[in-house]
Amino acid sequence: MPKLKPMPMNILKRLSLILVILFFSIGCDQITKIAAEHTLKGDAPIIMLYNTIRLQYTENSGGFLGLGSTLASGTRFWMLFVFPMAGIIGMIAFSLFAHIKPRELVMLSLIIGGGASNLINRLAQDGRVTDFLNIGIGSLRTGIFNVADVFIMVGAAGLILFILVNHNKPSVPPNEPS
Repeated sequence: MPKLKPMPMNILKRLSLILVILFFSIGCDQITKIAAEHTLKGDAPIIMLYNTIRLQYTENSGGFLGLGSTLASGTRFWMLFVFPMAGIIGMIAFSLFAHIKPRELVMLSLIIGGGASNLINRLAQDGRVTDFLNIGIGSLRTGIFNVADVFIMVGAAGLILFILVNHNKPSVPPNEPS
């Protein structure tokens, strides 16, 4: 007896899931950025857990780890707003129409939500994004980042993990002849 494939999620269900995750991720990120601005801006960093976590307000005019902050404003606009916006639109279209699993849709939606929230922040702050989290041990530290960056990294790591897990699965079920 042949195995039946599960029906893919319909577009309305996909859109609903994407919107819920976007609402959650953008909301969490924007609230934490507002809180960081009100509690950290102009003050010394807050040190927690034996200097493993630092809360330190900064405004980043570049991309990841400040990359691109020294570019000319027109180039920076294209690199940090237009191209990411096109990428977000492309990921939304892909998420709605590609035959992907719900768990992959969740990971893509986290990336979309984090990217969209950083774009919202960039629009509201003349091209800058609020960053306030720094983790590390001693002199081994991350750059300063925000909650949207965490969503983007979790989504990307999850997608990579799912790709690796699916890549290692045999294409023919073990009990069926090839």
